[in-house]
Amino acid sequence: MITLSQLISMTLPAIRLGPNTQATIFEHILYAGRSLNTKVDLTCFVNNDSFNDIASSIKLSPIVDPAVPAKGCVWLFEHCNYEGRRVEYCADNNDFRNQNFNDYGSSIILGPETQATLYEHIEYDGRQFPIKNNNACFYTDPDADVRAFNDLSSSIKITKGKRPCIRKKIA
Repeated sequence: MITLSQLISMTLPAIRLGPNTQATIFEHILYAGRSLNTKVDLTCFVNNDSFNDIASSIKLSPIVDPAVPAKGCVWLFEHCNYEGRRVEYCADNNDFRNQNFNDYGSSIILGPETQATLYEHIEYDGRQFPIKNNNACFYTDPDADVRAFNDLSSSIKITKGKRPCIRKKIA
């Protein structure tokens, strides 16, 4: 009979973590022996302190209030200067009413290699506000189009990863 810990140690070649999640992998069952801590996905245990084929238990836990959102996530804040209620979006969201956050956003922090587009209405309708950098206050932004989005956004699309470099063909 094979135990769950034996099955994991035989077949766990990599680990993929969700947003704001960390893992501690242990050499033995019941969280004993050497451990390996990670806050990022591990694609191959062979290169990680010789943990290949010896992991027998794992603990997953949230990363408590990180300084920035995870890659592919954004934090939208109710007030300027990243204050008030905060909602995290790690995927497209077509209706902020589901989080009771419709027409409330005033500042935003982007995770690493993340961009976003805010929309004036639900279902990605109305005016669009593409965001490539953090913005501490939509209301006081020098750009009138940005100021117009203070307390106005109703949906968001998230772009994860670096945008490809588009080169113009020179004739």
